Parts: sequence; C-alpha cells; structure tokens
Amino acid sequence: MRYKVIAPVEGDIYLDCPYSFQKEGYTIEFDLDSNKKLLGIAIWIDILGRDIEKFKSEISKKDGIIHLKIGGDAEVENKIKNEFQLLESNLSFISQGILRRIHWDKAKEEFIPQSEEEKEYIKVYSFETTKEYPNPSATIKETVLEHYVINGAKYIDLAIPKAFLREGINYFKNFLYVQAF
Repeated sequence: MRYKVIAPVEGDIYLDCPYSFQKEGYTIEFDLDSNKKLLGIAIWIDILGRDIEKFKSEISKKDGIIHLKIGGDAEVENKIKNEFQLLESNLSFISQGILRRIHWDKAKEEFIPQSEEEKEYIKVYSFETTKEYPNPSATIKETVLEHYVINGAKYIDLAIPKAFLREGINYFKNFLYVQAF
C-alpha cells in the first residue's frame, strides 16, 4: 500500500518541470500547473514491512449517522509533517520569501492499495481535513462601549501593546505560533 500526503503551496514558485526525488524511503513530488507554477507537493511512502493493520479504515452507520474510522501510523505521519516543514523553510529561503506557505496542515491524504488483500483494509481511499479554532462571538454592554468611546484617549499608551495582543491572537488562530509568540 502507498500512503500519500498532498499539500497545496502558497507562493509564485516556478520550476522547469515536475520533479520527483527519493529521500530515506519517501518520494517527494512537485506538482505544477500548465504554466509550470508549483501548485503542491506530495510526499508518499510504500507501506512495506509496516503493520498494515494500523492503516485499516472502516465505514459504519449507527443511528442514521455515518462514522468513519481512518487508521494511520503516527511515526510516518510525523516524519512526513516534519519533511513538509523542512521543505517550507528551505524553499522559502532559496526563493527569498516568495514561497509563503506549504499548507501541510490542510493536506489531502490518500491510501492507495496495491493488491486485493490491501483493498480489504482500506474503505476510505482519500480524505482532507481542515484545522481551525472556533470563531467565538462577543457581546459588549452599552456601558462598557460608551466608556471606551468617551474615555478612549486615557488608554492611548496601551494602543501598541493592544495591537500586539490582537495580532498575536490572529496569528495563533492561523496556526502561526512563532509569530503569535
């Protein structure tokens, strides 16, 4: 079986052709559009000699609700995630910041069985997840709002620290923890 993770790329990077490299048992592929712009990067591994049972997926229905159980190997997943982060760092450096992000946190995962036996283990062949923090709301009482509208100038010295807090919260919600710090 082949386990493949495909991550979209943000930035205007162009390559001469789609490239593919082998590294420590993994294959790294660079996907381009018709203009040779880098669209995404895929990292995959053949699951030979690994416990295929870990990758077993199931689909069931209980009380009218469909349940998906998707297996995986945390060691392989972490190694692929680390490889994406390393690629992101290096490609951003060699492109002088033109590569903005490799969205490894919004990647598509694929399980590609290569035999009839493996097909028995895999019921979900591909999936994508999106990570996001809840988007809470706030209700501000009229008296509090009035106080800050009328007396806002008293807090002028806190404008910059408050801006850092606001931007830090925004970075945190976008999983940019270094910038949030």
